[in-house]
Amino acid sequence: MAEFIAEMQERLLPEYEQMKNYSVFTADQVREIVSRRERLFLKINKSHQSITDYLDFILYEKHMHMTIVDKEKKMHVKLTGLKASIATRIMRLYREALAKFNHDRRLWSNWIKFSKKSNPVEVAGIYEKMLLYHGDSPDLWVDAALWLYEFNRLNIDRVKDILLRGLQRHPDSEALNKCFFDIMLKEAALANNERNLAENTLSEQDIKLERVEAVYRNSMANITQLDYFVKLLESCEDHAGGLWELLAQRELRGLSSGRPEEEDLDSSDEEPASQEIALRKCPLSQATHSTLRDCIQIGGGGAANDRNVEYVFGCHAGPQ
Repeated sequence: MAEFIAEMQERLLPEYEQMKNYSVFTADQVREIVSRRERLFLKINKSHQSITDYLDFILYEKHMHMTIVDKEKKMHVKLTGLKASIATRIMRLYREALAKFNHDRRLWSNWIKFSKKSNPVEVAGIYEKMLLYHGDSPDLWVDAALWLYEFNRLNIDRVKDILLRGLQRHPDSEALNKCFFDIMLKEAALANNERNLAENTLSEQDIKLERVEAVYRNSMANITQLDYFVKLLESCEDHAGGLWELLAQRELRGLSSGRPEEEDLDSSDEEPASQEIALRKCPLSQATHSTLRDCIQIGGGGAANDRNVEYVFGCHAGPQ
């Protein structure tokens, strides 16, 4: 054990030399740092470790990292190498700790939080490992997908893969379904609505709108809460301007992939009135109320009483 600790300390010699050379710490302070780290190394290498042993070491190194950052600002010098060395050690400590205590979700979250600031390229991989042990939480799938998408939109295929795997485990999760819908909607809003793709009469935006509809239709099979579908409509208004109207127009033109042009839904005089009652109960803006009513009119009404959600989104709900 003593030899192992001595070897670990020897690897840190360049770090201690930088502390002295840049006058970051006094000689006495450096000796105290060496002594403190030696005690921390001993704790994580004893026969019976606890998660607290690793947390103590991680917290000490995080404090050291913050101290170096402060020194950097006050001394007007760049201590990039020193910060990188400490950050690498923190990452390694997290990795070792979670190899032994993978049940601790808070430790995973803290590792991700630290990595987002110090080493963001590692975050997606950490999320993947975390989901192996904590995939029972839909929110974690959402967090992983959002981070990957916001970090680099070119990761869209990997984002979809994460969301699809999450939905396999949690098909009725409103958070997961809405996250998927919102991301596909944003992709459609940013797509070119004029350029036709090779050997295809539809525009790039048309193709991506079909994907939005596919996500919506899939959620219809598992979610029946009206509030959820109202949130989807609000997403259309918030993030895509007139995109909702485009979806409705596509349906009227028969562009929706899931509904034949010639098919008519059964109609009932009582249904629109019941929908107006439902709409009045929803705390939405007047503009949203109007859009919902337009959707009901476009859809032509005519679904069973227990399918209220399909009335609100009748413009592209189609038969189930």
